[in-house]
Amino acid sequence: MNSKIIGFTVSKDIISHSDIDIFDVGLNLIKKEYAGFNIYLWGIGEIEGAIVNGSYTLSFPYTSSLNDRNVLITLSEGVIIIDNDWLGSIPVYYNPVAKIISTLPLKCVRGKGVDSEGLLYYLQHGYALYGKTYRKDVCQMSYCSTLIIEEKFKLVQREDPALALVDAKENSDEVEVINTIRKYINEVENKIPNKIILPTSGGYDSRLLNALVTNKDRILSYTYGLSENSGLCYQVQYAKELSTRLNTQWKEIEFGDFWCEIGPWFKLYGQTTHLHGMYQIDFYRKIKALHKGNETLSLLSGIVGDMWSGGKECKGIFKYDQLSELSLSYGVNIEKKHTFQKAFPIKKKEFYLKNKKPLHEPMYQAVATIRAKITLLSYLMQVPEYFGFLSWSPFLNFNVASIMLRLPNERKKNRVWQSDYFKSNNIDIENSNFQNIQYYNNVMNDTVRSHEFEPLDVAFLEQYVNKSHLLTINKRMAGVGISANLYNYIMEKKWTEKLLRRGFGMKRAYVEYMVLKGLEMGLKA
Repeated sequence: MNSKIIGFTVSKDIISHSDIDIFDVGLNLIKKEYAGFNIYLWGIGEIEGAIVNGSYTLSFPYTSSLNDRNVLITLSEGVIIIDNDWLGSIPVYYNPVAKIISTLPLKCVRGKGVDSEGLLYYLQHGYALYGKTYRKDVCQMSYCSTLIIEEKFKLVQREDPALALVDAKENSDEVEVINTIRKYINEVENKIPNKIILPTSGGYDSRLLNALVTNKDRILSYTYGLSENSGLCYQVQYAKELSTRLNTQWKEIEFGDFWCEIGPWFKLYGQTTHLHGMYQIDFYRKIKALHKGNETLSLLSGIVGDMWSGGKECKGIFKYDQLSELSLSYGVNIEKKHTFQKAFPIKKKEFYLKNKKPLHEPMYQAVATIRAKITLLSYLMQVPEYFGFLSWSPFLNFNVASIMLRLPNERKKNRVWQSDYFKSNNIDIENSNFQNIQYYNNVMNDTVRSHEFEPLDVAFLEQYVNKSHLLTINKRMAGVGISANLYNYIMEKKWTEKLLRRGFGMKRAYVEYMVLKGLEMGLKA
């Protein structure tokens, strides 16, 4: 199995798709017509055969299940039906006015209109939420939803399997969890013929995946070089040590000036996220250069494993004001005092009223968090796909997620269950005797200071954000401030984040620049 559909568009009008092979890796594109609509499918290999039970599937390996990463496209009796999976893990956007549906959000944009409610959410969280984007008429399919396409679009919400977690009475046990994840991985291993790329930070999720792949000879493990002297970086040291212990093939990938990848990032994510994952594009561009042959490789991802395993503590959502916790924005937003947004959050209110009781349950909160943030996190799977790698992960499977979430709280806390598993299998890397290891990575700081960023268009953005604030961001991003050595010293200190929130330093300027430059590009597109 060496093929996969990675994106699609359904549109009433003919739309050019000559730009879908963003990284020039030889993606295939096919076009069909059905019921008065144009259907464009693109992906890796012979995608014409990506059909299960009569429906085109975006899964890998192929399945008709919507309890795994998937979108199904069904053509039946003059109707086109789009089914999204239980997480919404492949974001799908649609414009019911222009009659366009696509995995590439810019394909859905028509005109220059702005959706004020979508803009409110974007500025608050740094990405699209509650089914709204800031471009007029461009919406996002929610998890467990079906879009029925005729002359009028109809969005139907299906039954949510995660509601079973609210009434779950029995805990799972660690042997059961490990065996479930191992079984998932082994079943995929048996269906694919070639090597498996495994991005490895040495952290818990990628470490567990490395351990559970049966044939270690198939693993191609790669690690980001995340500091100026990357050999001292703890991710590099941990990953290298893990590879030594498991006898896998490992290589460090050193980052360059990944800010030059803003253009490709925007082509993929348009008006739906801030400028974020350019480093991933740089990472996979360099991995792709190492594998120029005709062999199609798959990629095993640890995406969202930390949420299910106990890496993120959830205590339940009991008040409307707590909903912001679901976005996990980590301050990547524009503070309300700097904006002129007065839209009423209708979709947010509707979401809360519908999910008020289930959100009391911490396990359901964990699922709701990933459903919110998958708009952004999806790049961890999609970027490698656009480089021609077949992405898959056990952690996007409902059964795997459910069994991990149902571990006893005392074992999930601080991920004790994983720590004990690592110790019992001699991969508790933290106890190694490393010399000169560096736990703070300054690559982001160094590259921000060395890159020449295009200033924000103040005249364009001042209708949305205070002009003086925009000018302050431009000043900071132009490199005005303290020396690099002093800056890196300060950034290592625990009190830095509190200090920067009180004042307005370069780190905060960088965060807001990425939100606002993304907005500027999205509104001008």
